[in-house]
Amino acid sequence: MFEGIRQNIGEHFLKKEVEGKRRAVVAKNFNDIQKIGIVFNVKDEDDFKRIKQYISFFKEEGIKKVTAIGYYNGKIIPHYLRPTLELNFLDKKDLNWYFMPATHEVSTFCDSDFDVLIDVLKDDCLPMKFVLAKAKSRLKIGRFSEENQALYDLMIDANETKDMNYFMEQVNHYLRILNKPKVNEQ
Repeated sequence: MFEGIRQNIGEHFLKKEVEGKRRAVVAKNFNDIQKIGIVFNVKDEDDFKRIKQYISFFKEEGIKKVTAIGYYNGKIIPHYLRPTLELNFLDKKDLNWYFMPATHEVSTFCDSDFDVLIDVLKDDCLPMKFVLAKAKSRLKIGRFSEENQALYDLMIDANETKDMNYFMEQVNHYLRILNKPKVNEQ
């Protein structure tokens, strides 16, 4: 019961955060993207490995800066989740009373001027919704969901039955066709 009250209060503050944001949305083609942010949650080591592979993919494709922040729903972060220059993690102790992350790493991430912010969360995660709402990204991409429409500029229909890899492939596909240069412009 107490947890439900905290959740409702958090959702109220999230709604206010989303309503107060006005951004100029800019959709760049994959070839023009310089900085990408990734938001994710980690349930196990396999999730973490997929995220690391996704970061490596973008770097191999020539994206200059790829930064990711993830949430682990526990009090102690597992041994395989160690922060690096491009990866940071949150856990329950990094949240305030109504589940809003309150760390320097979150502030830095949200203040970053990403060309694209990709939410690869498979499940609803209130702490990471706060990160999405506060982020200053030019384009925010996430899974289609009626309740999360205000958080994203581009939503991809990849329901719970589709795995993280399918969603990432779809994101890559749409980034490649957005604002694609015409043949005679090349």
